[in-house]
Amino acid sequence: MHFVKPVYPQKARLAHIEGEVKLHLSVAENGTITELQVISGDPLLVEATVTAVHQWRFGQILGRVVGPNLKPIEYEIPITFTFIIEEPRKPIFLHLANGDVIHVDTVREFTDRLEYTVGGEAHSIAPDSLILTNTCPWHIPPTEADIRAFDCVPGGGPGFDIRAIPLLRSDKEKKTTDKPSQK
Repeated sequence: MHFVKPVYPQKARLAHIEGEVKLHLSVAENGTITELQVISGDPLLVEATVTAVHQWRFGQILGRVVGPNLKPIEYEIPITFTFIIEEPRKPIFLHLANGDVIHVDTVREFTDRLEYTVGGEAHSIAPDSLILTNTCPWHIPPTEADIRAFDCVPGGGPGFDIRAIPLLRSDKEKKTTDKPSQK
C-alpha cells in the first residue's frame, strides 16, 4: 500500500480554515481506485485531499463473488480527513528536505519563512526547506522502542488527522495590509 498525506494548504491556514473532508472511494480487486467521490468539505481542503488520494495505491485485494460467473469485487471505503490548526506538541522535530532532523524548542511559521529556537537562539529557514513538523525524531521507520520513548505515532497509514501550526503573515505582508488608505 502507498498513502500520501494531504498538505494543509497555506491559503487555508492563513484564513484559519479547519474542518473535515469526507470522501468515498471505490477500490478494485487489483488495488486501484476506480472512483473517488467528494461527500463534503471546504473547497481548499478538498482540493488538497483529492490531490493526495489520487496518488494512493492499495495492495491487491483478494476476493471474488462466489458463483458460476466469478466477478471481481469492488470495495467501498468511506474516509474522513480532519484538518486542525494548533500549536505544535512537544517535543518538536523539524524534518528538513536535506534529510536533517532538528530538535527545536519553539517554532513559528510565516508565509515567507519558518522561525525556530534551539537553546534560546533564534534561527530562520525558507518554507520549502521543511518537509514535516512532528514529535517523531527518526529518519527511518521507527522501532517499538522509539514509539514508546517519544510517545508519537508516525504518519503513513489511513488514520488521517492533518495538523498544522498557525501560519502568520510575513512582515512584508503586514505592512501592505496595514497601510492606511490614501484619499
